[in-house]
Amino acid sequence: MKKYADQDEDERLLRLAALGHVKVAELTEAGENDKEDETPANDETEDATPSEAGTSVVDDEKEAIYALHRERKAQLQEQEEEEAQNAAFLDSFTGTPLPNDLLLFAMPVCAPYSTLALYTYKVKLTPGSQKKGKAVQFAVDHFLNLKPKISSAIKVTPVGEDATTDEVTPDVDPIEAQKELIKCVPEADLVGCMVGPVKVSAPGLSTAKKGGNNKPKKAHKNKST
Repeated sequence: MKKYADQDEDERLLRLAALGHVKVAELTEAGENDKEDETPANDETEDATPSEAGTSVVDDEKEAIYALHRERKAQLQEQEEEEAQNAAFLDSFTGTPLPNDLLLFAMPVCAPYSTLALYTYKVKLTPGSQKKGKAVQFAVDHFLNLKPKISSAIKVTPVGEDATTDEVTPDVDPIEAQKELIKCVPEADLVGCMVGPVKVSAPGLSTAKKGGNNKPKKAHKNKST
């Protein structure tokens, strides 16, 4: 039976070095030679795995970037379509209704007076002493008593026998229809457009107020003496 059968080469060298039969320098050199023999095999094994893993990671990152670009592009297209629909809806509003326009509702707005120059129904609001509720009443009364005229700056499409359009003149009086829509506007919406206290002014508004307050005077009879 072989003595020290369970000893490997490293253990044998360490025991010989402890007994002084082998120098430490020789033992160190032998250990380094063993490591050099094992290193190439380990390097070859480690080099293959990171390379394949790195390629897979790069492909996954590219696919994620492409997916984000596609999602962003779809969102932009959807946003553009929504904006186009909103723009078409806003184009349906008008401040100068024409006789052949089919009106659905009236909506109060507040804006600089100069931008409303061509609007048919408008009043000027300035700081004053009137409460908003009273100012709304004056404005609505002015609109209902107004006899609107179409500005010369607006082109009206002729409607009749000689007209080249398919539009048809409405059966009802368009002015009366517009005023009925003004009556349907909730008072809360009108009040919400104002910052009180205010003063309402418009051409013919003060005259209408004075005319409404004036009462006919009774004729004095001349007494004979």
